[in-house]
Amino acid sequence: MEKNIVDQFFFISQYDITTYLFETLFFFNIDFFTCGIIKKKNLYRNIRSLSLHCTHLH
Repeated sequence: MEKNIVDQFFFISQYDITTYLFETLFFFNIDFFTCGIIKKKNLYRNIRSLSLHCTHLH
């Protein structure tokens, strides 16, 4: 179980951070930077919830 969480974390890190931030910079500039300022300290730790939060703003 613990290893699963770690593997999932690295998968999320590699896929979501690169892919989502790439899409974000082009399509959701304002929303991303707004959410980024709010969650700046925990940006990478909460990348999943951050992406979901920013998506809900649309």
